[in-house]
Amino acid sequence: MNYTFLEQFILLDALSSPFQGMGRGHIASHFKIIEGFTDTKEALKDHPEKWRKSGLYTAYSQTLFLMACCARKSGLSISDFHDIFEQGSLSQEEWKGVFRYPDRITATFVERIIRPELPSEGVGGTAAVIYSVLLSLLASKKESSAVEMARRVLLFTADPCSIVGSIIFEKLVRMSLNRVPNRFASEFTAVCQRCESAFDELLPWVFENGIDPLLVEKSLSSYKKMALILESGEASESSIVSLAGSVTKNSITRATVDMPLAMIPFAVYCVDKDRLSGSFVESMLRYGGNVQQLILLTGMLVADTAIIKEEFGNLTDALVNKTKITAVIKEVVSGRFTDKQFWEFFASERKLSQKCVEELKSICKHGKKSKKPTKPKKTQRMSIEEKLSQHVVSSWTKMDKARYKKEKRHVSVEED
Repeated sequence: MNYTFLEQFILLDALSSPFQGMGRGHIASHFKIIEGFTDTKEALKDHPEKWRKSGLYTAYSQTLFLMACCARKSGLSISDFHDIFEQGSLSQEEWKGVFRYPDRITATFVERIIRPELPSEGVGGTAAVIYSVLLSLLASKKESSAVEMARRVLLFTADPCSIVGSIIFEKLVRMSLNRVPNRFASEFTAVCQRCESAFDELLPWVFENGIDPLLVEKSLSSYKKMALILESGEASESSIVSLAGSVTKNSITRATVDMPLAMIPFAVYCVDKDRLSGSFVESMLRYGGNVQQLILLTGMLVADTAIIKEEFGNLTDALVNKTKITAVIKEVVSGRFTDKQFWEFFASERKLSQKCVEELKSICKHGKKSKKPTKPKKTQRMSIEEKLSQHVVSSWTKMDKARYKKEKRHVSVEED
């Protein structure tokens, strides 16, 4: 893994983070032009709790540096990450609090580092694909086998679709690091075909690890269907969404959902469609949804910081904690990044995360103003006797009312 790849990964992480989770229409209405690191505070007046600090990388980059400490260990397991945790002086809550804006899979992974006995996440996710491919690149310059990739994915999830997606995506990234193809869709098809022969070894392994081999085969079939869509001249977001939606019970309305079967093909589609447009990253930011994961995937396919500089200038100058980040990237690339260096780096990360929490509290306090509850109309307070008499009167018959009127007239005459 080279310096350019890591630098771009961190820059894209920081650039896309503030837009994570925003709707497509919301982004279009509030941001006519995106010129770099963007503070989205004004666009989140109704939901200030969703604010993320501009120019600051998140748990994706932090986990990358954590994995860099362990990647070269043979037979990598969750216990290797647990050993690093035990070397530090952070409590469990402090450790988890360091990781900024983690998605579900990242949060579960961090929790398992503290408690290795916990099972990996059962639900799939794009983060598992991102992390397993990064681990592969950090561990060796050679392409990983299907079993090696599956073993890495199992650190994060046991989802068959995420396992197959990671195997496919790792081959695409390896290929693009040597030569960026004119059209990724063709390479996607070729990679899917290559995976079929590799599954002779993979299927017995997944069975031994409690994963249904039939679901793995079914996932590969779904990716092959996606490849046919990408190869055709009618490929679009809607066609990707339609196929992804046919294999899940959940309703899918856009491709930027946390689902590898949708996100990986859509990343390939975006690269082929917009790579040379001059506004490659900005166009992806405007898709809404899980744009952070989409942009990280496309950045791994096209590791070229010249694309970012062409759109936004030198973003590194505006990156939060840029001096330490630059030094750490150099150590990771050299293969000398140690556990001690990791903890020195995380000491500064802890302060950054605490500052983010304080800023968010301040924004939430002064941002959204709660509406004053409308006062109910005042009603005349009635005594217990009045309520009782009202109940009695309402239950009178016509004869009772007539007798009451007669007696009342009689009393008034006597008083006179």
